[in-house]
Parts: sequence; C-alpha cells; structure tokens
Amino acid sequence: MIERLKKNISVLMVLLLAVFFVVVIVAFDVIAFRSNMDSLKSDIYSEVQVIGWRSFLYGEGEDTQIQDMEYGIVNVGDDGTLTVTYNGFEKKSNEDLIILARRVLRARGSRKRFLSFVYIVKTSDRLGKNVVIADNSSAISATLATIAWSIVVGIAGIALFIFAAMALSRWLVRPVEDSISAEKEFISNAGHELKTPLAVIRANTDLLASEHGEDKRIRYIRQETERMTELVGKMLTLVRLDMPMREREHRKFRADEAFCDVIYPMEGVAYEKHISVEINVADEMWIWGDEEELKSLMSILLDNALCYTPEGGSIKIDAEIRDKKLNLDIINSGTPIPPEMRERLFDRFYRMDEAHTSEGGHFGLGLSIAKGIVFRHRGTIRADEAEGGNRFAVTIPVGGQNSWNRVTGSKY
Repeated sequence: MIERLKKNISVLMVLLLAVFFVVVIVAFDVIAFRSNMDSLKSDIYSEVQVIGWRSFLYGEGEDTQIQDMEYGIVNVGDDGTLTVTYNGFEKKSNEDLIILARRVLRARGSRKRFLSFVYIVKTSDRLGKNVVIADNSSAISATLATIAWSIVVGIAGIALFIFAAMALSRWLVRPVEDSISAEKEFISNAGHELKTPLAVIRANTDLLASEHGEDKRIRYIRQETERMTELVGKMLTLVRLDMPMREREHRKFRADEAFCDVIYPMEGVAYEKHISVEINVADEMWIWGDEEELKSLMSILLDNALCYTPEGGSIKIDAEIRDKKLNLDIINSGTPIPPEMRERLFDRFYRMDEAHTSEGGHFGLGLSIAKGIVFRHRGTIRADEAEGGNRFAVTIPVGGQNSWNRVTGSKY
C-alpha cells in the first residue's frame, strides 16, 4: 500500500509539473515566433525609413538593402483590383501573391497572423493601398532552434521533476509509513504476547475438564479460547502478508495437489449440509509460489462458499492453467452479493451479514487474507455474480524462478 501511495503521488506530481512545464514552453515558443515575425517587419520598416515608401513600393527591389529577404508587393486599385507590382519570390507566382493578398485583406480587421509569411498594409493618398508580403522562413528557422532548445530543457526538467517527485513523495508518505509500521509492530507484538496466555487458558481448561468433567462453562471457555486463538492467528497472518517476500520463499509445486489436499477433507462438511460439490481441477498444474499460502487461499475461499451456500445448494470448483496463468473459480449457489458490496468484501474486518458470520465464528479477515495472498503472488481476485449465485475468480501468473528474483510485497 505504501509503495503504491508513493507511486501515485509521484505520478500525479510529475503529470501536474509536466503539464505546467509544457504550457510554459509552448507559450515561450509562441512568443518567440511572434517576436521573430515582428523582427522581420521591423527590418522592412527600417528599410523604408532609409529609402522612403515610394522607392520601396515602386523601386522593384533595386534600391533596398534587404537582399536576403524574399518579398512581394500587391497594389489594391480603387475598384478592388489586385495587381502585383513586384515579385521577389523564387517559388511564388503572381497568382500566388494575389491569393495571399486577398487572405490578408479579408483578415485585416482581426489582426490575424499567418504562419508562412508576414505582411504590411500601407495606405496613403498619394501611393494608394499596397500589401507587402514577406517570406517568413528566417523567423521559422529561428523559432525551430528555440523549440529544439526548449525540448532539451523540457526533457531535462521532466527528469528533474521525476527525481524531485520521488523524493518528495517519500517525505510526504513517511509519517503514514511510520504510523502503519507502528501499527503492524503493535499487532505483531500483541499477537505474540496473547499466544502464551491463550495457551495457558487452554491447558488449564483441559485440566479442569479432566478433573471435574466437561460442562457447559468449560465448553464455553474452550470455545471462546479457540476463537481468540484463531483471531490472533489471522491477525499475525495479515501482518506477515504485509512484509516483503523474497524469491527463496517460493518454489515449484503442483497446484492441483495442493488444492485437492484442502478440498477433499472439506467434502465432509458439504455432505453434512447436503451441498453438492463439483470439482474440475486440471492435472499437472506446476506453478512457482508459496504452497502453504495457496492452500490457505483455497481453504478460505472454499470455507466462505460453504458458509454462504444454503442447504441443498451446490459448489463448483474450476482450476486450470490458461495463457501461463493459474485460473481458479469457486462458484456457489445462493443469494448474489450486491454489486456495491463486492469491493468491500476484501476489506479487513468487513462482514456483510453480521448475524450469519458471528454464528459461524468468522471475523471478517478471511477474504482480506486471501487478497493478500493473491497480491503477493502478483495475481488478481474479484467477486461477481455467476449462475444465479456468486463466483470468486482468482488469476495468478504461473511464474518461474527468474521472475521471482526480486523482493515483492503486498499491494493492498
């Protein structure tokens, strides 16, 4: 959970900072492009100040000093007729200049800018109305260089953001991590401390029963002691599931044999409740994992199915390896679980039916432990409706020795 929280905080911070950084860079590049376009206009105006508008407009480029700039001039007659008076472009015809001039005149009131050229509209009583169209290649080239540097700076900035976000996420999560670690340590210590008095109570209860005979009070003491022992064991299991797990804890084993070791002894419970059990477990299902944990997973899910299947109902167990994944489905008849409760089923101490679970000695920890086991094996578990009842579907990668050569931990 802590690692996922760190990851989520880091990703969120990087995304926010990256978006902000990209917006700033794009705005900077747009401003740079507009500045380069304005520089081209300034060059034209500077030339005009030297030779005057008449020489510039009607000198056909002979008297100008801006030889490195391609430009053209289109005269607008009193009747709106467009005439090219000078064309200094190599790849644009007079017709092209007239088309561009029309675009300029249509957009004149909106002060629109064009990507491929800059323009100046000069109107005077003596010279009439003229449109100067200048090539914008130099502005684009200068802007492309700016964009290239912006990309380099952007990549470096995002990389810096990633490292900063990771460091900041660790700092932000540290109080939560310390609190959870303290809670785990307390539960672990309390659980181990409770084991001894529970063992003493159990031993003395057995001694009293042997000396004075079994009665209902001794039976109640033994029953509650067993319930407390079971609760302490489950709490310690949850703490253990939260701890990192190393590759050496995993080995290759047959999942079908592990499952059957759990299923067959529990058929007697199903028989007493008149529940039919259909077993479809494929043979030779070799996987890498913790065999005891997989047995616990099957025990929890099957016990849950037996608990919530009505008398005379049915349970179906399907297990096979498909697409390099172990697929386990346990389907039981009975009242479907409401959709809004399915996700909460795997929360610790959550019990959907308080009266039913308290009678069955459940504490709301079984499915949470099952989820922890599945996640430690990098799998998924979900509950949904199927065949008029409920299905718990588990998917676990078959894995291999090389795939477990790193530390893994609980994600929930």
